[in-house]
Amino acid sequence: MREIGWLQVDVPTCLNRQRLPVLPVATVLGDVLRQVGDVRVTGVHTVAPVYLAPDPAAALLYAAHWYELADPGAARDVTVTVSGRGAGLPGRGGRVRDEALACAYGRMAVEPESIAVNLPGLSRSPTGEVQTEGMRRALAFRCRVPVWSLDAAAWITEVFVEALRATGTAEPVLITVSC
Repeated sequence: MREIGWLQVDVPTCLNRQRLPVLPVATVLGDVLRQVGDVRVTGVHTVAPVYLAPDPAAALLYAAHWYELADPGAARDVTVTVSGRGAGLPGRGGRVRDEALACAYGRMAVEPESIAVNLPGLSRSPTGEVQTEGMRRALAFRCRVPVWSLDAAAWITEVFVEALRATGTAEPVLITVSC
């Protein structure tokens, strides 16, 4: 598979309690892709400065209630991987899983997955290799989500940003969500 879009956003070091702009970026990217034609997005790479993220508990709860309305037949399995430069990520898989479950408020199942998992339908190396240079896949999870969409991929990403932040990640990470 190939990469069909790339968008870089500069995040200020002082967010004034605003969330990382994962959802607005996904919305802009989705709008652009709809102008190109009928495009099926199968995955998203996000380089996230987790250490800058404020606590998004209220927003994640609101989103979880929104996904409560999804058709149960639309549930999908997705793979989430986390890559980073630090050695501390692999030892935190269980804690990250527990935090992700808490942040999803019962709307997503999260189970550990082998970090060697293949990500079908998604380019392995995203554009912006300067930002991801030296990052190695450290964690992988199999998740069951209410629906697959670009908005859902943004929500899943935000859940894992918060799970990583809450477990002490103090470095940028590459979070990949693949359906």
